[in-house]
Amino acid sequence: MNAKNKLNLNFRIVGTIILFLFFQPLVAQIKIQGEIIDKNTREPVPFANILLYQQGADSISTFTSSDLNGTFNLEVLNSGLYKLSIDFIGMERLNFDSLSVFQDINLKKIYLSQAVTLDEVVITGKKANVKLGLDKKTFNVSDNPINEGGNATDVLSNLPSVDVDQEGNISMRGSGELRILIDGKPTGLSGEDIGIVLAQIPANTIKDIEIITVPTAKYDAESAGGIINIILKENKREGTSGNVNVSYGSWDKVNLSGLLGLKKKTFSIDLSYGLRTGTFTNNRETLAENSNIDSLNLFSTTAAGKKNNQAHLGKVKLNFKTSENTEIGINSLVSHGKTVNTRSTDYFWNNKNMDNQTSLREALNEQSKLGLLNSLYFSWRLKEDAKLSLSSTHAHGATSTIGSFTELGINQQEQNTLFSDDFTQNIDFVLPRKKIKWEIGSQFTHRQIKNNFLYETINSFSPKQENNFKYFDHITAAYLMPSVQVNTWKVSAGYRIEHTYSNSKNSSTDLDIERSYFMHFPSLNLSKKLGKNNELGLNYSRRITRPNAKQLNPGISLADPYSLSAGNPDITPATNDVSEVVWLTKSTNLTLQNTLFYQIRKNRVRRIRFVDDQGISTVKWMNYKGEDYFGYELFTSIELLKNWTTNFSINIYQRNTDGSNISEEYKANYFGWDSKLNTTLSLPGKILIGLKGEYNSPKEIVIGTIDARYHVDLSIQKKLFKNKGKLVLRWSDIFNSKQFKIATLVDNWVQSGIYKRETRILFISFNYSFGQTKKANKNKIKNIRQTN
Repeated sequence: MNAKNKLNLNFRIVGTIILFLFFQPLVAQIKIQGEIIDKNTREPVPFANILLYQQGADSISTFTSSDLNGTFNLEVLNSGLYKLSIDFIGMERLNFDSLSVFQDINLKKIYLSQAVTLDEVVITGKKANVKLGLDKKTFNVSDNPINEGGNATDVLSNLPSVDVDQEGNISMRGSGELRILIDGKPTGLSGEDIGIVLAQIPANTIKDIEIITVPTAKYDAESAGGIINIILKENKREGTSGNVNVSYGSWDKVNLSGLLGLKKKTFSIDLSYGLRTGTFTNNRETLAENSNIDSLNLFSTTAAGKKNNQAHLGKVKLNFKTSENTEIGINSLVSHGKTVNTRSTDYFWNNKNMDNQTSLREALNEQSKLGLLNSLYFSWRLKEDAKLSLSSTHAHGATSTIGSFTELGINQQEQNTLFSDDFTQNIDFVLPRKKIKWEIGSQFTHRQIKNNFLYETINSFSPKQENNFKYFDHITAAYLMPSVQVNTWKVSAGYRIEHTYSNSKNSSTDLDIERSYFMHFPSLNLSKKLGKNNELGLNYSRRITRPNAKQLNPGISLADPYSLSAGNPDITPATNDVSEVVWLTKSTNLTLQNTLFYQIRKNRVRRIRFVDDQGISTVKWMNYKGEDYFGYELFTSIELLKNWTTNFSINIYQRNTDGSNISEEYKANYFGWDSKLNTTLSLPGKILIGLKGEYNSPKEIVIGTIDARYHVDLSIQKKLFKNKGKLVLRWSDIFNSKQFKIATLVDNWVQSGIYKRETRILFISFNYSFGQTKKANKNKIKNIRQTN
């Protein structure tokens, strides 16, 4: 460890100690703790009321409520005899009539029973749009008008810590090595495939999005950049309910979605369907100059294109409760998309000693993609809250691309097929034993990819370009994670071990590479309650990024003969040590999450670009020596007024990239910051106005700079038909400022480029919900309360 890294580490250790010492006086001398559980479902009961009375008194001495995990921590200033009352709507009140409070008391698990079923309970109010925890953020996106008419990628771009570029590539805190889950199940997606499938998911089918920046050892280790879990909508109420949505955007962008659910005590089924279609324009310009070449002085391109998308998404989820303690379910997701890309590109060469040259290249690219995700899961609750879970998931993807290109009277064709299969089996066991909870599990993953590529010139004797690439790997993993809670402290330490065997073959290049290796992944989660409204946490985990098939495949893509790309079979896995210190504070109208984060990335896989004397560039994947990335992130959710809520986030960071193993020029150290603002204002007449703004500061990369990016979205929502319907008008990128601009210096070529796709769009959407809950008798009680 060099002196700089030691200094950074010492700074974080000292800072953590200071924070603990500073807030230690806030902790009360006597505490009453417990965990409230629904006796029937064995699920936590959040936001239950815990009331404490001095014995013989009618007035409340103090009170609190349970958190999202059903736990509570009640502070008592004076010792003595008390009465403790626990109450939650729809459940029977539980009283501890004589409680001796002279030292800290842990009531452990407290079970509440369901009250007598009433005819109808109508719960209204606003659901909180964010739930913050020390290890996870959960965002409710279903009611945000800013998301109307968009897709899953658009929804993610609105969230803190997440960045989406012009190509739809997703990164989190500067890393694109993410693990994407849908309903908690692995999708088998990586790289650009993530963006393709997420673009097929209509925003109106998404309920919540969970973001985990530092995954623990029980999660798949291949999530160096974190985990994003997309939770789709389903019926939660007993009875039949559904939802339909239709959206239209200028000029031909249509979004249709529907949800239908049936829920019984022992059985439930959820069906959903979504359709997205529309045409999007895009433009690209590049200008490259090289004063060191005798013949060529300048090379430029100007491209204009259109992309027509049509995407379908269907979901079927079945759940059976075979007994009070056992449950089995089937979850199937089908996506199908078709994209037609047309592009015209003008090329211009400014030669010093001869006439200038121009060329026009017309390209037509048709792509069809099918995705299947099927999972079977089983859970069994044992005695003393032990739980056994089994799951098996299969993700299948099939992509077929046909391209035709015309330039200078020459016709060329490209055929590219990609098949991928991802099989994952999990066994997870939770075993509470006295004060220690043990989590034990194993995972087996088998992945295989086949990529066949053919490029040929029609009516020509030129040889065909073929590339047949196969890749598969087997990953066997096991983990152990004990956790313990002592008073206000929670500690969880995890250890995961994985063995990977992989094989890469390319019959066109006689490539045959086998790899077999073990990797170890520790994790640590430490948290402490600081009074009623504060909590401090420390999270650490080691992650891995294995090269994907695109990065390993040495075949060269020839779709653009002046901008080539190829994989590199010699690249090796990269590791990422991720750590963060989190301070979470809550009050009635304000929630703050402060995070100091630090990441050490070794052997990180990055793209390297080389340019020849004709201005033709080739992009190749390489291992960098390393990168360290640290900074501060603030997220705040504040209710400024009763009808005005604002979420704001800012990420300030320093990134140091070291590619000196390739070239001394491949080094970059830069400071940057990104921010997002999302605010909603409720007006009379059931009108809701939403405004979202985003700014990303300029960034330095090893070969140049990327300009700042910023945009603003506006939406207006009107509720109709007794709140069952809503009409939304949304204007995305109202100033038409969203674009990607880059300047680079490679092999004496000074190049600038700008890419702009259609982002200023006006959407109009209508959403209608219907349903009926089960009735038991004629008594009707309406309750108005706010829930999270």
